[in-house]
Amino acid sequence: RHLCVFHVIQVVSSLQDAAIVLAQHYEHHSTLSTNMAIPYRTVHLTQPYSYRLAESLVLDHRHSHTTWKSSSTDTATIHGGYDFTAASFSRCDSLICRQQNDSIWVATIPNEIDLGKLESGGLKDCAHGSAPDLYWFLNDQSSDSTGDIPLIPLTLARYPNINDAKQWFHVQNATAPNAFERDDNDTINLTATKTEKKQHNKTDGLWLHGFWAADWADNYVKVAKIHKNNHQRTVTIDNRSTPILYNVVRNRARYYWLNALELLDVPGEFYIDQHRRLLYIMAPSTTTTKKYQHDHQHHFPQHIIIRMSTITNLVQATNLQDTTFENIDWRASRGTALRFDNATRVSVVGGSVQAIGGDWAVDMRNALECTVQNVKMNTLACGGINIQGGNPRFLTSSQSQIHGCHIENFALWKATYQPAIRFLDSVGLHASHNTIASAPHLGMFIGANDCFFEHNTFTDLCTTTTDCGAFYSGRSLAQRNNTLRHNTFVRINNTKEGLALGFLHAQAVYLDDEMSGYTLIDTAIVDSDIGILVGGGRRNRILNTTAIRVDMPIHMDERGFGHGKNDPLWRILMDGLRAVHYQRPPWSNRHPEVAVLLQDRPGAPVYNAVLNLTFCHRLPSDTKWFFTGGSLTVADLLVWDNEISHIHHEPSLCSEAMATTSVATMA
Repeated sequence: RHLCVFHVIQVVSSLQDAAIVLAQHYEHHSTLSTNMAIPYRTVHLTQPYSYRLAESLVLDHRHSHTTWKSSSTDTATIHGGYDFTAASFSRCDSLICRQQNDSIWVATIPNEIDLGKLESGGLKDCAHGSAPDLYWFLNDQSSDSTGDIPLIPLTLARYPNINDAKQWFHVQNATAPNAFERDDNDTINLTATKTEKKQHNKTDGLWLHGFWAADWADNYVKVAKIHKNNHQRTVTIDNRSTPILYNVVRNRARYYWLNALELLDVPGEFYIDQHRRLLYIMAPSTTTTKKYQHDHQHHFPQHIIIRMSTITNLVQATNLQDTTFENIDWRASRGTALRFDNATRVSVVGGSVQAIGGDWAVDMRNALECTVQNVKMNTLACGGINIQGGNPRFLTSSQSQIHGCHIENFALWKATYQPAIRFLDSVGLHASHNTIASAPHLGMFIGANDCFFEHNTFTDLCTTTTDCGAFYSGRSLAQRNNTLRHNTFVRINNTKEGLALGFLHAQAVYLDDEMSGYTLIDTAIVDSDIGILVGGGRRNRILNTTAIRVDMPIHMDERGFGHGKNDPLWRILMDGLRAVHYQRPPWSNRHPEVAVLLQDRPGAPVYNAVLNLTFCHRLPSDTKWFFTGGSLTVADLLVWDNEISHIHHEPSLCSEAMATTSVATMA
């Protein structure tokens, strides 16, 4: 597709060509005069069609002062995928296909496509590796006119199937259960039961995905051996190359099998034979409408396009300044879609990011005055937006923001610690008017200073995990002075089957492990488990909270009090304080209370405030507002200089009409 680069007066045929012309233009002007400003340029995507990237669009300082934008009212699409049409597929007639299902199709994968590999991943790693993702879409015309057609993810062949009533198996007999202190081993064994009907006779490429030690930590592990014994099989995991989290499998841990042709048995699943470079697929079902009714038994559906992601990043930029990407739809990358390092006044405005297999849809590092605004994001293997900027040591602000974004259906591959928005090691970031919905674990993951979170809506989060927060921040005494105002939380619950390991609760706002210095104002929480959890922290102010049909409106505890200097959590907290030189300026000037913290009941939940709480429970007879995981009482809180007043139990709020009105008023 043709693009036009204004101020360069040249028509180019690809995005890479446009980048080359921009760089040449920069170098030409910089040789004329070192004081001459490079004029702003615009790259117009002149047609609302798909621009396919054969490799990442690599940008640097020479591409600064540029706007990349769709010039049509319809957004243009930039994608990093290869499309398989109906002509690419033939019926699989091998013995194993006939044994499995008569509707398996096979296509040869071109040699130029790297097939990558699966990876295991640590606690907070996306860990998708370099393996491709596959998506499908309906296409009435040609694969070039798919700008506004959503990509629907295909599922790597698994069992139990993703839509089964029971989606997990549970470990029945793990070796050394609960052994969190075990040394590293080459293998770990677990016993699979006879209820697992699939006969996994081969281990080549076979993996398990599981929550092995707790229901808030998942990863993928490779199967090394399978030993049959009557109606049971002992599965040996390759714990050297794909170590299980915490190096342990606990009884009742949940898992499923994946990545074997024998598991390919429902529409919408796929499997890749790495050795023979073959793609096996059961075509997605589109028979719900007459328009797309098709005989899947004899022909691969003509109206279905299968797209395989082929490149790592769509955009990889370093030292970019004063650059905007406007009203562009970004699709199909194996890694982060838009990656910006050392970004200054870089903006992503409008458009969408979809079908991304890597860590983030948008990732900005060392960001200054950057913006992500009014972008729709969905179908993400891992996280949404990551911004890191500012300097916690000197408390200098990034002044970057995320505004008006809609992020949903994320953490589809790695379930835990893949939030819609993450701010870590940062200062002065702002997230406002965003909608975050439909994910198994966190909505926001925050470890920063001087940030504002306003008018955000969190819906249907923590659905398949425990010990989770829709808004999560924890394990620091140095990350403070953050404010939440006018935020709404709806249906923050673990609602799926099989949860058995760990702290079995989900929180709307989770201030974990001594997190301190937060202010929450005008918070609405509806149909949720725990409203706000303060895990031992100090100087947290909870003002004007409405909790409707919430089991535990406020949870507070004293988990840090009385711990010695050798306690692992206390060492983490002190390392964080020492890293910012908390007893020296500017910290001692901005936060004098932190400089003397060790002389004022360290670890105790002091100087918190709960003011103006109005609540009702899901159980009408329950009138309790305060809960604790230890022996803490409201009287203890008052002794420890906490302020509590204006607590109102209002059963009438729990009617559906009243709840709707209250949330609308808060929003």
